[in-house]
Amino acid sequence: MTMNVFSKPNDTFITALESPSLLSSIIIVFLAGMIFSIITFLVSNNFVISGIIILSFFVNWIVFSIVYWLFSFMFNSKKKAHIESNFLGILTATSRLWLFLILIGVFVFVSMLGGLLTPVSGIAILVLSIIMLFYSFILMKVILDSNNGRAFIAWFLAIILYFLLNSIAFAITTAFL
Repeated sequence: MTMNVFSKPNDTFITALESPSLLSSIIIVFLAGMIFSIITFLVSNNFVISGIIILSFFVNWIVFSIVYWLFSFMFNSKKKAHIESNFLGILTATSRLWLFLILIGVFVFVSMLGGLLTPVSGIAILVLSIIMLFYSFILMKVILDSNNGRAFIAWFLAIILYFLLNSIAFAITTAFL
């Protein structure tokens, strides 16, 4: 059911919220982090930075889940009790978005081979990024079980908060490097 996020995102997110699996979520985030860690090592030849990349993937996943969890409480109406917004379910559902990062990492690696593969990989990365952003909206819609308008406002505010928190975290970590 994990791989159905590409073809059936609603069903995948609902299943992840109803029956969370922390182990599969950790494996998905670790694989995404490992791919980008290997790419970083190939480019920089630095083990420390590669390790930080894996750690940052986990931190980003947890921060993204916390933001969605907070917005699920702020925007979820008390009348609709379709799926209880538990944190473990949201962790599992957001990890399904990291499957896109695995594919993006593969295309980044392919683009490093050069030639005609570079522009094709660039286009694939752009398309996957847009789809991932749209699927994050679908995830918010599933969490809130609401119409497009209310879900869009919650999603937009959640994305802004997520980027602000990431910017602060990036500023703090780079200040000490």
